[in-house]
Order: sequence, then structure tokens, then C-alpha cells
Amino acid sequence: MAILSPLRHRRRTRDRQVEIKQKLLTFPIQSVWFALPIQAVFRAIEVSQLKRIKDSRVILFEERPITLIDVDKRLFNKRVKRSPEFALLLERPDHELTAVLIDDQPFMRQIPIEQFVTVSPSQTELIPCVISVAAQLIDQPELHLLDPGLLLYSEAIN
Repeated sequence: MAILSPLRHRRRTRDRQVEIKQKLLTFPIQSVWFALPIQAVFRAIEVSQLKRIKDSRVILFEERPITLIDVDKRLFNKRVKRSPEFALLLERPDHELTAVLIDDQPFMRQIPIEQFVTVSPSQTELIPCVISVAAQLIDQPELHLLDPGLLLYSEAIN
């Protein structure tokens, strides 16, 4: 029977570096992949569960009015005719919900924090609300990390 030694355990674990990962919800919009921290997303639902009311910027989910963000205008400064299949419901600090329509089903991923690179101000002019970009992994698209606060409260560029 092997003798368990705390010294042996320390030697084995001393050289291992702990990799801190962030849980993100990843999704495509206009063929560009974005990510939001999982804590920022209240719920991901199919668009078929939403009901539009007269004002095109307000939708209903479970009889609760939700403001719809024009994410194409906010991120790309243009409107594109597309058929989103899913919506991410984001909860604001005042507990009101805001919806972001996305093109495909979102995926939960854990990505090491050190793989993200902070973007420069000149890069944020290309896609506002992006705070960092993940280094491209093998067989993975480039991932743009969005700031939920900027996404919810920034004005679209006119």
C-alpha cells in the first residue's frame, strides 16, 4: 500500500499552473461570433416564444414587455434583413429585461482569461461594445467579448 505524503502531493501540484476560465455565452450575429459573460444573460429563448406588439421595439415574453435592441445598428452601424432564431434576454440593474436577437443557438463555453486581449480605442470604432477579443483557437472563429453595460446603454452610432 502506498503511503500518502503531503510533501509528495505538494511537489506534484507545485508545477501545475491553475488556468482561470470565464464562462461565456457565445453566439453569431451576421457571421461574427460574440460572447457575453453568463451572468449577464437572464435567459436564452427561441424567437417563436416572443410576441411583437404594435411598437416594433417592444416585444412580450410571458406577458412581460421587453425592449428590443437593434443589435445590427448598435454593433455594425447598419440594418440588415435577417431572420434571427434566438433571443438573449438581458436583465438591467433596474430588473427590466432587454432582448438581443441572435442568428443561431447560443453555446456556453469556458475560455481561459489569458486568451483575451483588450482592444484598442481604434478597434472599438469598428465594432462598438467590444471590450476584448479572444485569441483564435484552432478550428474556432474569432470571439468578440461584449460589455453588457455598453450593449444595453450605449447609443447606436448614427
